[in-house]
Amino acid sequence: DSPPEFAAEAEKAHLMLSLLRPTRLLVEPARGNDELNALASRNMSSETWRRFSADTTGVSSSLQQCYHRNRCYQLLEEGERQRGFKYDLVVAARVDVLFLASPPLQLMHKDGLWVPDGMDWGGLMDRWAVLGRRTAKMWFGVWHEIIHRNFLQ
Repeated sequence: DSPPEFAAEAEKAHLMLSLLRPTRLLVEPARGNDELNALASRNMSSETWRRFSADTTGVSSSLQQCYHRNRCYQLLEEGERQRGFKYDLVVAARVDVLFLASPPLQLMHKDGLWVPDGMDWGGLMDRWAVLGRRTAKMWFGVWHEIIHRNFLQ
């Protein structure tokens, strides 16, 4: 039992644990950035790669996010192949996002995209998203498009 002054915090912690309990996390070795660097350097001129590597404006971190999202999608597909089925909906969320209630997934269209409103900094708020299966391929596949369509040249 928690002291009364910590009851609210204890209740929040219990809620967080109950939300995480059914979740299985797959932890990958920290090889992502090496693979990212190798892929990007093969697909860019040496001058472009030099500028990319030294970038402090956030472009390189955005590309890293694209790469890691793509890796998540690859893991999703591997899991679907192993289990022999495809998910209808995919939820993408940062590890620091806490849902206090389940989103009403029954309202979600199978090919839709559901993102929260606000804090989008002129773009699309990407802290979490609920995606239809086809839409998930586009959401997670930006890195693939960047590399295979030579956007980095």
